[in-house]
Amino acid sequence: MQYRAVGKRCGIDLSDTGVSEEVALKILNELGFEVHDVDIVELARQRIGQSVYKRGVSIQDAPSIVDCSSLVKWLYAQKGIWLPRLCVQQYLYPESICVEQIQAGDMVYTRGVVDMYDQDPSLGVGHVGVVTAEATIVHAVGKNRGVREDCFQRFCSGRKVQGIRRFSKQTTRTLIVPDTYTIEWSDDIKWILLKHVSQANRSH
Repeated sequence: MQYRAVGKRCGIDLSDTGVSEEVALKILNELGFEVHDVDIVELARQRIGQSVYKRGVSIQDAPSIVDCSSLVKWLYAQKGIWLPRLCVQQYLYPESICVEQIQAGDMVYTRGVVDMYDQDPSLGVGHVGVVTAEATIVHAVGKNRGVREDCFQRFCSGRKVQGIRRFSKQTTRTLIVPDTYTIEWSDDIKWILLKHVSQANRSH
């Protein structure tokens, strides 16, 4: 799975690089990359009672002021994974998950107050929340409730679930990129690793 970087942060699954994690981390450390542990669930829960809700707010105001999809975008930005701004844009990402496979960090998309769709109106989405446990979801609910953690049943109450999306693996690491490198995608880091492994092999 490829990830688009956010600023100096980039998510990467080192198992996709063809280099063992131990060797990859050693090389990256020598090059000035730092591993930064980011827990999406913990971050989401920290916004409960802290973030103010405002529909259509600018992403620059997150995490102090959010709506449901800007909260999701901000959460994944902390992990070094770029996501588009709108629910419908996020929903169109290909990694679809069935209910039986759901896990913490997945996103549940439902109908909402204002639904947007690509081509089929029946697939419109207007709300999203992040799965925090087997039966709980954190979401930016509305002006009077702010960011809340609700049970799955309450989250879905009055809303039709349209789909579940997964934007990162459990094994995804977050790297802080040194100023000496310009990283746009996690693939850029893969090629840096392979280049250094190749050079090391030639020197031996």
